[in-house]
Amino acid sequence: MRNYTRTSQTGYESQVTVYECEDCSDCPLKEKCTKAKGNCQLHVAKEFLAYRETAQENILTEAGKLYRMNRSHSGGRNIRHTERRLSTEEVSYERNRQCTK
Repeated sequence: MRNYTRTSQTGYESQVTVYECEDCSDCPLKEKCTKAKGNCQLHVAKEFLAYRETAQENILTEAGKLYRMNRSHSGGRNIRHTERRLSTEEVSYERNRQCTK
């Protein structure tokens, strides 16, 4: 087991723990488990997992369910409104183009 710090493209630093199998050369499942020539490794960012768990808990609360429900309605309405507006603009553009010929 070893630790290292990973930096994302946005500059966020996270601590990563690497767990490695001692010897998996004779394992019959190695081909399905990893394509690496060495042993199988598992990279775990514990802080990320904690954030994910907190987010999942928040989503499952009553307030989280309401936020999700409202978000699903508002997103579709905005997309449909934009599509409708674009389609009418395209139609009016085509009418104007045909009339000027």
